[in-house]
Amino acid sequence: MAFGNATFQGIGGGVQDIFAGMAAEIKSEGQANALRMKAKGSRLQADQFDKSAKFSAFNADVSLINSDLKTVAAERAAYLGIGSMQSDIAGAGFGEGGSAEDLLRDSLTQSALQASVIEFQGLVEEAGYREQASAYTTSANVSRLSAAADEMSAQYILEAGEKEALGAYIGG
Repeated sequence: MAFGNATFQGIGGGVQDIFAGMAAEIKSEGQANALRMKAKGSRLQADQFDKSAKFSAFNADVSLINSDLKTVAAERAAYLGIGSMQSDIAGAGFGEGGSAEDLLRDSLTQSALQASVIEFQGLVEEAGYREQASAYTTSANVSRLSAAADEMSAQYILEAGEKEALGAYIGG
């Protein structure tokens, strides 16, 4: 059997096909590993978003309690002020009619208005925290979907790399 130019070209082509197949496998494994790392990062990000959502929901609960306490404190201060005013009116020998009645009514109105404003501010703050919690939950879900898509893409890339390598091994 003689070794001619065609023999060495055939051997060279075979070696080239083997290396092309190996390169296809290595390339697809590298791409798949990169996507798996990205998916891992997305899952970690989802965990952080979940924690932030829980913290925002907790803040919403705390803001309601805080506004309730502020409302009670404002009402107490108003009652103390009105009681003091009634005491001053009685101490001066006046009745609770006329100008004194107008002052008391105005103080009660201001107290009610202040309590309403405090309560409204608490509700607005609570709604903001609830909205923030909802946004964090949505972001966590998106991160989980992204991780799942990256895992799926990694699997498809590996399968495509195997097919490409097989094609190269068979004869390029």
